[in-house]
Formats: sequence, C-alpha cells, structure tokens
Amino acid sequence: RGPPPPPRLALRIAAGAALVAGVALAWQLGFVSTPPEVARFVRLGDSAARRGDLEPARVSWRRAWDEGLRHPALAARLGWAALQLDAVGEGAVWVIRGHLLDARDPGLAELESRVREAGGLLGVGWLGAPVRRLEWSLLALVLGLTAGLWWPRRGAWIVAVLAVVAGLESSLEIAARTSRHEAVITTSLALGGEGLVLEPGQVVRVVGRQTDQVVVEVTRGTRGLVAPGNLIPVLPSRPGKP
Repeated sequence: RGPPPPPRLALRIAAGAALVAGVALAWQLGFVSTPPEVARFVRLGDSAARRGDLEPARVSWRRAWDEGLRHPALAARLGWAALQLDAVGEGAVWVIRGHLLDARDPGLAELESRVREAGGLLGVGWLGAPVRRLEWSLLALVLGLTAGLWWPRRGAWIVAVLAVVAGLESSLEIAARTSRHEAVITTSLALGGEGLVLEPGQVVRVVGRQTDQVVVEVTRGTRGLVAPGNLIPVLPSRPGKP
C-alpha cells in the first residue's frame, strides 16, 4: 500500500494562507510609496520641463531613477527628454526598460510610437505581454490557490507550475533580456565591410570584444565592430531591476 494522501483540510488552509500572504505582498509591490527625496527629484524635473529646460529636467529625472525609483512613467519622461534632444538611441533604451516595468503605461506607449516614427527600435523583437506586474502577481495567486484546493487531483501540478511561472514572469523576462546582452546604437554608422548602415535606436546584441571595440551581432551571422561610445547597454550584465 502506498502512503496515505495528504489531508485535504491542511492543503486548503495552506492555500488560503498563501493567498492572504500573496495579496499583502502584491499590495506592497503595487502601492509602495515613493521616498520624499526621490519624489522631489521628479517634481524638480517636471518643473524644469514645463519651463522648457530639458537638460536639467533629464538630470533630475535620472537622479530619481538612480536613487531607486523604477516606474514606467519615469522611463517615459526620460525617453521623451532624450527625443527632444534628438537622442533616438537613448529614447529606445528607455522604451525597453519601461516595458519591463509595465507594458501598458500610456506615456510609455506614446514614447514607443514616437521612437518608432524616428526609426528606432529596429531589431528589438517582442517587448513582452501587455500584462502589468501586479496582474501577473494576482494571476499567480489565483493559480496557486486553485492548485492547492485541487491537489492531489490529476493536473494540479500543471496549475502549480503555471502559478510559479506567473509569479516569476518579471524576473524571467529581465533575465532573458539580460542574457541577450542587448545594446542600442546611438549614431548612424557603417558596420565594417558588411555593407550595412546601423541607425540610431537600432537594437543589436553584444557578443564580444576585440581590442578597443565591441563585436555586435545585427542578425544571425552578421557581425561587426562598433566603438563602445556608440552603444548604450539596455540592461546591466546581471539580472535584476532595469
């Protein structure tokens, strides 16, 4: 005889406890307040932008980002300032970073449209599902609760796996994009002897280094050398927050 099945009541209690803990975590992640000092940098940037002082605005917004404020609206501000200064490549970088935070932010959608109109984001590929982080968290909670209540019936483990994937979606997406070592071209340049011209905002993969230049891959099998100053890395070399 095999071992007795686990008590259903214990599983239901565990699933309910996981739901409560998950809701509390989702609330904390979705509605955490911004530190006053960081919020001040955003306000300073907004005030400078209204006066038409783009460079001070960009400096203040970037200070807020560097201090830990990761929000798609802030990425959209930084990308907008870059476009106003004709920095299409930098604008493309902020589109990608913003999408990793929230794919449905209206300001980010407008920025993406303008960057594409300017010729940027060529080669970026899929930017992710139009689902917000909080929505992924809630989906993971529902799936986890369903798996707990359904266990040990057949197929419950599939629902449990889907719950884990939904809960880790953001981290998995960042890790996948980080592993591709993507960078964005900042100026128009010819790619060695390949006869290709890379335009500002075009996304390439960094595949190595050669002396003082970077080896980039545009398409599979098409590589060339680019000076480091003509590239902006999309993400850090290690998975984490963009």
